[in-house]
Amino acid sequence: MKIILVGIILNFIIIALNSGYMPVSLGALEFAGYGISAITSGILDTFHSVLNKDTLAPLLGDYIPIPEPYWFPQIWSIGDLFLIVGIFIFVQDLKPNSNSSAKN
Repeated sequence: MKIILVGIILNFIIIALNSGYMPVSLGALEFAGYGISAITSGILDTFHSVLNKDTLAPLLGDYIPIPEPYWFPQIWSIGDLFLIVGIFIFVQDLKPNSNSSAKN
């Protein structure tokens, strides 16, 4: 759970520093297969903005491309990686309930 908390805090910091938006690298968007020609402003959607020279703490932004053959190409941040690893470890540590086996 501590690893998950680190991921949440890292994502919170970058979003708080950048007016409520998660900055995204245009190069990572292009590498992941997203067309960047349709972007006309610095705001990509409700939660993301374009990473630029005014971005605070850019290393915490979304700049790690996850391209095809992944089913849904995405761009991840360092905080996202901590979240994913933390959730994976948490699920792996779940142990089946020993009282659930049927007794004869």
